[in-house]
Amino acid sequence: MKKVLKILIIILIFLGGMILSSPLWIKSLLLYVLEKNFGDEVKIEEVSFIFPNKLYAGNIYISNNIALANVGMSIGNIFKLSPLYLDLTKPKIVIIHNEKGEWTFPSIPGLEGAKNGTSNIINIEIRAKINEGIVIVRDIKTKKDINISNVNGNLVYKDQKITYTATAVLSEESYKSVGVYNFSDNSGNLSFEFKNANAKDWAPFFLPDLFLVNLGKFDGNISVFSENNKWYVKGNIDANKVRIGLKDLNLNIDDFNTAISIDKEVIKIINGQGKWDGAILSISGKILPDFSLEIGIKDLDLSRIDSLYFSNNLSLNGKGNGNFKILGRIENPDILGKLSVKEGSIYNLSFSNLELISNSKFPKININISTSLESGKIEGAIEYDINKTQGKLTINGEKINIKDLIKPFNLPPVEGIASLKIEGKGEKVWKFNIEGEVLEGKLGEYSTEKLKFFLEGEWDYSSFFFQRK
Repeated sequence: MKKVLKILIIILIFLGGMILSSPLWIKSLLLYVLEKNFGDEVKIEEVSFIFPNKLYAGNIYISNNIALANVGMSIGNIFKLSPLYLDLTKPKIVIIHNEKGEWTFPSIPGLEGAKNGTSNIINIEIRAKINEGIVIVRDIKTKKDINISNVNGNLVYKDQKITYTATAVLSEESYKSVGVYNFSDNSGNLSFEFKNANAKDWAPFFLPDLFLVNLGKFDGNISVFSENNKWYVKGNIDANKVRIGLKDLNLNIDDFNTAISIDKEVIKIINGQGKWDGAILSISGKILPDFSLEIGIKDLDLSRIDSLYFSNNLSLNGKGNGNFKILGRIENPDILGKLSVKEGSIYNLSFSNLELISNSKFPKININISTSLESGKIEGAIEYDINKTQGKLTINGEKINIKDLIKPFNLPPVEGIASLKIEGKGEKVWKFNIEGEVLEGKLGEYSTEKLKFFLEGEWDYSSFFFQRK
């Protein structure tokens, strides 16, 4: 009898162990608990139980934004099912940056009920260790994902709140983050520290579309926090050796170094320094929500500008310096200021005191021109619409040696001292009319004391940097 009893006890223990370790009831119980905490968009794959308090789950999905793979769990109190100790290997979380520039963190369906007091949540505490996690930052406007891998850290979940610490060290980049996030009311305060982050990847999250960043690194500290159910960003970024272009314009600023201050909607550039085709640029001021920028230009080499943008057609020489202000809305800011060249030459004509004065409202460029030549004076204006890629030019000259001035226009040779007016307009190819009066002039073989003339020509502006790319 005793022998039979022992066999029955062994069989009951074996059956009990089989039942306790059965994935059928373990998976159902785990799913029930998670659904009570995180809503009905929870999916669990393979589950196993090791007596007395260890669980393993192949994959757990919460909504579409959180994926947990190879989850190891232990239960502090088997009767309360809490706290749960998790060992997460390569968990994945998706953070959204939408078209309006707002940050959207993973929402957990079902927790809204807790906010309204209607949810039947089973309160459990979760303590997790993160190993080789993946954070995906998804920008909806640019349709690009930034993948931050090798994320390690710890988190505690209790009463619909997560407190976490996380670090990620890649080949050159490093990231560190700590924070608190409340799923029930979509609130929190998350801080991020980063070094050697790729400027090209991260710039669209902070800078307006006008700026196109291609090279460089970001170091900085930012805080993402909520106020009145809206998320904001505050912090500082150091931009190092950044190459930045301007949308629709064929120009770039190289080796740009600056501090960037972010305070909610207000973003400022502080003591920015860079190079534009050899010239030294200094940039400071606000770029969001509206422009209030001051730009200084030093040692602008006109021969380099002629080579890069005009195929050396102007025979430009000289060094320019200037100061400009960019004010107003990003879509159509005012561009005000002056570029001065003390001495130089154009079309082999020496000039002095050249001034280009901008009174522009983007996308329309309006520049007044004045300069003194060896024996005369030129004044004029350029108007150019960047969106329509078309413009017009008016130049008035007095006592001008006309011989070298008309060479670029593919016109018959004219010699003499002239008063003239040049008018041109077009898109990539401009048509010009030149009319005036030449004293003691010569047109081909014809000489006269006074010669009135009217000439036509054209010029290809296809490489001009105001042309759209």
